[in-house]
Amino acid sequence: MSDSASVPASFELAGARSQPIYKYVVLFFLYLSQSVPAGFFMMAFPVLLRQNGMSLDKLGLLNLLMLPGIVRFLWAPSVDRIGTYRGWIMPMQACCIVLMLLIGRLDWASQFQAVFAVCMLYTICSVTQDIAVDGLAIRALSPDERPIGNGISVAGQYLGTIAGGGAMIMLYNRTGLQMNIILLAIVLAIPMGLLLFYREPRVAAHPPRSLFGDIGAMFRRPGMAVWLGVLVFYSMGTVLAGGMVRPLLVDRHVPLETLGFLTGVLQPILAILGCALAPKVIIRQGRKNSLLAFGVLQVLQIVGYLALALTPFNLTYLYVLTAFLGITQGLPAVLLYAIVQDKSSPALAGTDFTLQATLYGLGVMIAGVSGGIIAQAVGYANTFWIALVLQVVTLAAISRYVSRHNLEHAESAHTAPPAQTA
Repeated sequence: MSDSASVPASFELAGARSQPIYKYVVLFFLYLSQSVPAGFFMMAFPVLLRQNGMSLDKLGLLNLLMLPGIVRFLWAPSVDRIGTYRGWIMPMQACCIVLMLLIGRLDWASQFQAVFAVCMLYTICSVTQDIAVDGLAIRALSPDERPIGNGISVAGQYLGTIAGGGAMIMLYNRTGLQMNIILLAIVLAIPMGLLLFYREPRVAAHPPRSLFGDIGAMFRRPGMAVWLGVLVFYSMGTVLAGGMVRPLLVDRHVPLETLGFLTGVLQPILAILGCALAPKVIIRQGRKNSLLAFGVLQVLQIVGYLALALTPFNLTYLYVLTAFLGITQGLPAVLLYAIVQDKSSPALAGTDFTLQATLYGLGVMIAGVSGGIIAQAVGYANTFWIALVLQVVTLAAISRYVSRHNLEHAESAHTAPPAQTA
């Protein structure tokens, strides 16, 4: 028996397939509109707050804005069961626009409590919209379309991070805060206009269950426990090592302008190119082989970090390493999104996707925190050695996993009559 999520006969994609190009455009702008404000809050917002006189202890409180994203699985079943995904996305996006404009009207230095409260409300609306967008993507894309669809979506995320982070900082002194906020609001409004003309595929609802019944349904599927373990560990070694590269370069006295260009501009731009290559590889090689191949690339990334730590600083090598990282770093994300979508039940698409993404994020968080602790104790080079061993062991375990599980099953799973659309 395959461990892929079973797909009920009521799951129909004809409505989505009647808009093949349009749905890619819709998904691109939906993920772009998510990541532009996210890039702003993660990168530009703390810088601008500090420039406006915000104390460091208050800046530290901004990390609490991650909390809604961690617990969003608690209300994901409601997003799946009540109304349509478009019916959730539109009002949540509208609320985000209003809240973003409100942030621009507040005095960040003297009204920090109000700013924080508005940002928290924004985050709650945004992560709720995220649930609906992920669910919509699962229903809109058939399994053979998911590599392309996710390549476009991840590219949109990288582009949004560039625009919302580095670009907003660069524009601040020229355009001012209000214009930056207006630009963010415009980006948020674009997918709302596109969604007005999009027909959302519908599925028959599962019988009502309790909150934990919906959440537990995914864990009871055959093979899911092992797959969730793959998600947690797949990129841990790479994240553990990668998080220490910037501090290493700072300690090597790399100019901040060079560091900002390499990691904030060149690498994300090349990552977009990698997202364009990923679907071709996945479609040609299949999910199973791609999971192993991209795992090997992650091992090579850590080898690159290790060489950086063990040899005298060389700017040419740093550019080459950055180029390699940029092209390869988006490949696993495109693949994992596709497999996660394969393993999500269409009727509970938002819940299943959110749970899997949360567990993947848990592995990333553990690796990120551990990297700093380990590097402080044993140094950069030894940290990279530990990460390399961890990644190789993980890859060996995953090779056994893919030999026992048919990850390609979902690619021919959709054989259904025409869909109802919303």
